[in-house]
Amino acid sequence: MSNDAMRSAMSSTKPSSPASGTARLTYPLSQRLATLTEAGILEKRPYREATSRARFGYYLTEAGQEVKIIVGALQQWGDAHRPHPDGPLARRVNTRTGRPLRVAFVDDRGEETALANADIGAPVVS
Repeated sequence: MSNDAMRSAMSSTKPSSPASGTARLTYPLSQRLATLTEAGILEKRPYREATSRARFGYYLTEAGQEVKIIVGALQQWGDAHRPHPDGPLARRVNTRTGRPLRVAFVDDRGEETALANADIGAPVVS
């Protein structure tokens, strides 16, 4: 799945045009949305605004909601290691409180684990 496809899925904005300084998209938004829908990340639902024709909206599925963790981790890494000259391009915030969020490893007791102590290659024990 392309980075542009994920950005489109996570954002309520349309893809930027090449004139605005972003890379030209390699395939149309409709194809990216179809790919994300087929992958179970988005759900396509009809809606109709007053005096308008029926249209479709795309909404994150439960699996799509979980992708936020991955995107948030990548944003956090980029902010720390590849910062944009004008500062972060997006913020991670709690929608209820407005407080900033960060991605971390949390153990089964709810305690945060330092990155130095996080082993993501440990064998599975049955």
